Formats: sequence, structure tokens, C-alpha cells
Amino acid sequence: MKLVQVWSHKDGDHLVIVNVPWWHQLAENTTNTLFCPCHGFTGWLSKKSDKVEGFFYSIWNNLIGKLYNHEKELFKVPIESACVASVAIYGDDGFCFRDNCEVHPQEPGE
Repeated sequence: MKLVQVWSHKDGDHLVIVNVPWWHQLAENTTNTLFCPCHGFTGWLSKKSDKVEGFFYSIWNNLIGKLYNHEKELFKVPIESACVASVAIYGDDGFCFRDNCEVHPQEPGE
């Protein structure tokens, strides 16, 4: 299966097409549901203690890293802004993790 992704890196942003195995999306969703310290039961536990949050982050990062090792990069082109590209491709729900995002400006106090 081929996926279009937007990568934001310190060396520049890229629009990438990758080939992933058929089971990749199911494994990624399962990993995010069970181990991501932001959601569900693990999120609730993570709020109770920094050690628990660190434990779940380490498990989650290791599993996601192993999943991404199965991706094969087919095409990669530099782009000006990952945030603008995410919104153009995925709509207003496009992810942007930048503090100085030009598309999703932060309100004072957030």
C-alpha cells in the first residue's frame, strides 16, 4: 500500500510517498490505542505519574520505530512548509506540531 506523508525535519520539510506492508495501518492503530500515553487508559495512568508516562512513551516510541522500519521510501521532494502541506492534503485536521505555525496560530496563553 502506498501512503502520502508530510515529514517535518530540522533539515527541511518533505512531501514523501512510501510503500508499507498491508498490516502496517492495523499495527499502528493498535499500538497507538494500547500504548500511546495521550489516549485512553494509558493516558489516564500517565497523568498520575511522570514515571508511568515515561514508561509508556518508551514502549510506544520503540514499537512505532519498529513499524516505521518496514516503510520503503519511494519518492521524496522538499517543500516549503509541512504545516501548509498537511492542511492542503488532510484539511483543517492536518497535524502541525510547530509552535510558530502559520496556518494554526496559537492563541496567547495556550
